[in-house]
Amino acid sequence: MSELPGFRAFSPLGSGPLSTVRRAETVEWGRVVAVKSLRTNFSADSPMVQQMEREAKVLAKLSHPNVVLFIDFIRFEGRPNLVLEYVDGEDVRAMLSRRVRLDEDLACAIAVEALRGLAHVHARGFLHRDIKPENLLVGRDGTVKLCDFGLAKGLGKADDDRSRAHEGFGTPAYMSPEQILGEELGPESDLFSLGITLYEMLSGRRPFAVGEGRGQAPSRAPEGHRIRHRPATPLRQVAPEVSTELESFVMCLVRKRADERFPSAEKALEELSRITHLERHDAPSEVVRAAFEDRPREGRARAKSLPRLRLARGFAIIGASFSALAIAAQALFGAPLGTARPGEVPLELAPKDGATLRVLADPWAEVWVDGEKVETTPFARPIPLAPRTHFVTFRHPNAPDEAREIHPRPGEALLVEVIMRVDPGDAGRDGSRGDGGPAEPELSHDPSVPRSKMKR
Repeated sequence: MSELPGFRAFSPLGSGPLSTVRRAETVEWGRVVAVKSLRTNFSADSPMVQQMEREAKVLAKLSHPNVVLFIDFIRFEGRPNLVLEYVDGEDVRAMLSRRVRLDEDLACAIAVEALRGLAHVHARGFLHRDIKPENLLVGRDGTVKLCDFGLAKGLGKADDDRSRAHEGFGTPAYMSPEQILGEELGPESDLFSLGITLYEMLSGRRPFAVGEGRGQAPSRAPEGHRIRHRPATPLRQVAPEVSTELESFVMCLVRKRADERFPSAEKALEELSRITHLERHDAPSEVVRAAFEDRPREGRARAKSLPRLRLARGFAIIGASFSALAIAAQALFGAPLGTARPGEVPLELAPKDGATLRVLADPWAEVWVDGEKVETTPFARPIPLAPRTHFVTFRHPNAPDEAREIHPRPGEALLVEVIMRVDPGDAGRDGSRGDGGPAEPELSHDPSVPRSKMKR
């Protein structure tokens, strides 16, 4: 990757399937920054370029201690580079990977800071739409910052064509039921995602991940299906040391109905601050800083000692988990019903009496329809399909292909949920997660539309 003019001393911080993040210094002032760049395999006119530009425009309108600071957006050799503040620390996912669960005080302090950031984001008219452990940065100085705003969307405003193209995005394991179904979203959706994240920090597992941990057999249902149809496991059932008040707070955040959750980040922040006695503005940062320094903090006595956080020097991740995006949704139309075979169907933009296909893949997959690569999950708008037989293949570099035959009817909306059986030994090499487990893909439908016959 080419060096960026005006910057020097590049060193890698992290990478995902679509972007890389490097530490650098400005030549003129020696300021340390993080540079997020699109991978070189994407062309200069790729929709991903527009996606990164959109992220820059959102961040430029935000200014808060709990939101990663936007510095600049630079095009070099036709490619976008997002310059952000460098956070000396790590993300919550890295913390959980070492310790499985976090001390209650530390987890709540991180959540309080995240709620402060979310309150600012919502007040400025945006939804984050991808709150998860990877997108919460924890600094050595005690700060917690929201990052990766690639999926952010305007709140309560009419969508233009570009923002509509981002509907349905997110990470299935942390998406609210309404986000999974592509419904209109409000602040409650971000709170749901934060609730799953807090639950995971406190217990080491997610509330709808039935069978994870505690010696239970893994669930075979995709997590998006479980979020919509199965109850959340009570927090104290998997983390009995958590107080009943804190459990009630977390379980309120992950209620399936949006109108049964806290109505705003401000209300949730007020309640969590009261429960944890972290009302003083600098109290959460003291807890986080003490965790890095491995020393007791002044003030409220802790229920237990804070974990020791051994960090690699200068490690930081700024949105390296840049969500997968492939906007080029294309239609498939051709032979009569039941006669299509891979490679026989020409592509066109609007099949007559078309059906649609949406896919939730864990962790992610390329979607091939009738021998043509159409999308990479998580993708935006549904794929339009001709109402006839199609052969769909899901591909992941570290998992066996999964194939399905579908028979959509005119006007039908199909939802396919699939778990890719990723080899744990290969997980993480390309930015994917290896937590899919040995499960078979499951096909399901939006309950609001007719079901069609889908053969295994």
